[in-house]
Amino acid sequence: MRASLKDIAEYTGLSKSAVSMHLNKHQLAARLSSATRARIDEAVKKFNYVPSYTARALSSGKTQTIGFVVAELAMPYNSLMASALIDETSKHNVQLLISATKYSPEKEIKCLEDLLSRRADGIIYPLSPPSANTKLYNRLIEEHYPLVMAFNQDKNFHSVMKDSTEAMRQAVAFFRKGGAEEITIIANRNTLFASAGEKMHDLFVKACEESGCKPDTEPVDFLDASTIDSCLERIIRNPPDFMIVQGPLLMTVLKHKLHRFKNKLPRIINVIDNWEPPPQRDEMLVGVIMCYPDKIIKTAVDILLRLINKPEDGSFPLLVKEPADFLLSWPGDTCENTIDEIKRLMGYCASN
Repeated sequence: MRASLKDIAEYTGLSKSAVSMHLNKHQLAARLSSATRARIDEAVKKFNYVPSYTARALSSGKTQTIGFVVAELAMPYNSLMASALIDETSKHNVQLLISATKYSPEKEIKCLEDLLSRRADGIIYPLSPPSANTKLYNRLIEEHYPLVMAFNQDKNFHSVMKDSTEAMRQAVAFFRKGGAEEITIIANRNTLFASAGEKMHDLFVKACEESGCKPDTEPVDFLDASTIDSCLERIIRNPPDFMIVQGPLLMTVLKHKLHRFKNKLPRIINVIDNWEPPPQRDEMLVGVIMCYPDKIIKTAVDILLRLINKPEDGSFPLLVKEPADFLLSWPGDTCENTIDEIKRLMGYCASN
């Protein structure tokens, strides 16, 4: 016969509420002595006790589950997001329900509806906002359903975003100080990088205008190989002196082609996420714009759990920005004397 919470309580000589507090990791469980907690753990093992999540959900009104809607798990970036979310939710004893849209607008709606029907306590949503003024969108707002936008923004939901505004300014100013009159950027036209929902090349153009240098933009679609090939072909024919390149993969391909065709080598700043493999410094790479998606995941989960557990608490902001950093050295940088090496690569003078 399956052991119950009552069995554990009787064996340990404690109340059911005390046992429940410890098993559910309630904050008041800290008041229990270490000996008492050890006694409960011993009883759980002895009776092979497994909590009834159905009973817990009925009594608390919560299922201890969070939904996550993603376009395609086979995409490396999405799988990294899912992995980070699993790690983060497990810290809070919460299960993650993952639903994939396969890039279908119709399936996107079904994914949300399925998570609602499965009574997920809340949803982390990294895609474009649900279509406004639709039945589902209005339902989410009217019911004050806990939904947090991650890597995107909607005025009616809490949102957590990257913000590369200041890092981009610093990167462009660094090149300008090194003598750049024109800077080329290769960036994904679909990626948002600022709290105002701006694309990376928009931030770049503004930074160039502020620094007084000419912007050369190459917004490409990272899901369309033809646009990437066309962009690289132009760069290989006439390599610029200064470049900002988004992502480690594009950076690797670009460097390989430049070396292969023995072109002149530009100075490059690589835009990367801190959960990607760190780039290796060479005669082209002089710095990185480091973004922190793991911080976005952590913040999104923290906000969502507060919305679920303390919906009356309105103290947290509707929009949270996680700033990127412009770095001349980074974890995994193998250069022994980074600053001197950068000055050599850039042709910097000590007076600069």
